[in-house]
Amino acid sequence: MCNMELLEYESLMRKLRDKRRRLGTEQREVAQRAGVSPAQLSRMERGKADAKYATVFRVWQTLRELETERAETAADLCAEDICWVTTGETGRDARRKLLTHDDSQLPVRDQADDAGQRWAASPNGTSCRPRRSTRRSVT
Repeated sequence: MCNMELLEYESLMRKLRDKRRRLGTEQREVAQRAGVSPAQLSRMERGKADAKYATVFRVWQTLRELETERAETAADLCAEDICWVTTGETGRDARRKLLTHDDSQLPVRDQADDAGQRWAASPNGTSCRPRRSTRRSVT
């Protein structure tokens, strides 16, 4: 037997309204994208209009699409100016860099390994963490 909770229509509409508000989206935008009038969406959100399942589903799908479009990506989180320390630097050097750059952490790079690393670039041109080169040097 399946344990599936069915929400009352008003509860479901409140959830949709709350999701829309959390996304900071106006009723007009959601209504237009879902193919309903702003007045109908307003009545739905207040539980004053019994919409068809297909209409409720389109509104829900529109909110999911908006949520995906506005989601923060890894590129959004990349730092533009990365500061690091090498294994040859002292703790005092690391502390100075932390304070100067107002960072809470510093990546540590091995001095001998500088040639084997390259910086990964995000789509917006900012630098991300170092990535190991796939080529091996032959000595």
